[in-house]
Amino acid sequence: MGFTIYVDCTPEEGRAFLGWLDVKVAQDAVMGEIEKRMRRCLAAMGSATVLKMWLPNNVPGLETLQKAVCLQFSGTKD
Repeated sequence: MGFTIYVDCTPEEGRAFLGWLDVKVAQDAVMGEIEKRMRRCLAAMGSATVLKMWLPNNVPGLETLQKAVCLQFSGTKD
């Protein structure tokens, strides 16, 4: 035997009902600080440096993939 209960409430109402703390203010502050630090670090580096960090050193199929995507969007068959 099983049963399901559906509760229609907002997240704020649910937290208040369960007695949980509203951490949105703290979360926004932490995320704002993380974003500020990331922007400062990325501004200090050039875009080529960022791409080298994010992409593997040796990507043999990257050019092939890039050509395939370009061909797909251009509508040609070559």
